[in-house]
Amino acid sequence: MSTILCYHKTMARVFIWATADALQPHDYSGDYKTAFTKRSGNTGNLLFMFALQKYLTIPENKVEISSSIEDYEYINSNFDMLIYPCANLLRAGCKDELAWRGKLFSKIKIPIYVIGMGGQTKTVDDFTGLNKFSAEASKFIESVYSSGGAFALRGEHTAELFKKLGYSDYRVTGCPSLYISGREHRISNKKVSHAEFNLTMNGDNFLFDKELARIFETYPKSVFIEQVRFYKFLCCLKKIDLRTVLKFNFRYNKTIKNLIINDRIKCFADVPVWVHYIKTGGFNFTLGSRFHGCVASILAGVPAFLNTVDSRTTELADFFNIPYSYEAPKDPYEAYLNTDYTKFNEGFAARFDNFENFFIENKIPANINNNEYFNQKVNKVPYNYTPVPNEILVNYLTNKIRCLNIKLWGFTF
Repeated sequence: MSTILCYHKTMARVFIWATADALQPHDYSGDYKTAFTKRSGNTGNLLFMFALQKYLTIPENKVEISSSIEDYEYINSNFDMLIYPCANLLRAGCKDELAWRGKLFSKIKIPIYVIGMGGQTKTVDDFTGLNKFSAEASKFIESVYSSGGAFALRGEHTAELFKKLGYSDYRVTGCPSLYISGREHRISNKKVSHAEFNLTMNGDNFLFDKELARIFETYPKSVFIEQVRFYKFLCCLKKIDLRTVLKFNFRYNKTIKNLIINDRIKCFADVPVWVHYIKTGGFNFTLGSRFHGCVASILAGVPAFLNTVDSRTTELADFFNIPYSYEAPKDPYEAYLNTDYTKFNEGFAARFDNFENFFIENKIPANINNNEYFNQKVNKVPYNYTPVPNEILVNYLTNKIRCLNIKLWGFTF
């Protein structure tokens, strides 16, 4: 397989149904709700949207990215294909979304390619809840096949869900985000001493479990990278009111407050900034239960250990041979010493080629491996590299504004 990838010398008009354009820097001064929508409620989603934009942005293609898909007549008239970066859509909680997407996709007359689609159950062996959404899932799948499109699935668990629904035409490719750094990407198994060791963490359990939270005390330079909860407090430069600050104070524990005061909880809304921070921040390891939080670390060349919590993360870890366990390690340095990326490295080129073949067999013009055309565009984007905790929150938590008399809820603080 060529390392230059499938680079079809024909133009394609590509519509990517996504909420964020990677070539537009995130506006931290904007409204919180707008920002929340743009990042799909979880900054981890930005990674696979970034990946597909990278692969499809070549000189021959006309690419449009939009979160609006209701104008199907416009899409049918102006594009040759629709790319849908998908996540864990096959689950009972998405029954209504499956029905809505299936109905909408039935109106699309160009091929729809659903990439990265996954299922979600408690474990990879659990299929008991399939009957709760099987009708809606089947209609959604049929709408894609009827368009002339195809599916690239997250892992073998999702493939088994497809089989149980009666479908066998798909390719298992994992998450597209893992291929961002190219076919030759590898993770070193070289270890550092305990004195040199430092890590990032992700996932709620490392903040709210008292025993796990002690890791922050043991490693005072460690950083928690947030994907969902604290965007408003960490990155939103727009002023927040004291009612919101007080709610935060009542809701969250001492560990979280201390981490925020000391700028040890980070949240990134641009993928290049996120990866760059881990790559250059003096970190040797990532420990967490957020799959894409661990992916960002792997893309930065820093080994990650995943604490899997359900089929979503387990099937992806199995597919890529990312080290994981169902129980969160309480000693991160021991976990680091035992983390071995040999199988990940040995199988990565074959997995990359398999992903590339999805584009080749579906005649999707793309450049997956080291797309310098896209890289040069990214290098020109003025990303904001300094998201910091909201000043009002930090001031409150450090008692610098206790003397202010502000009437709130009928009380004076």
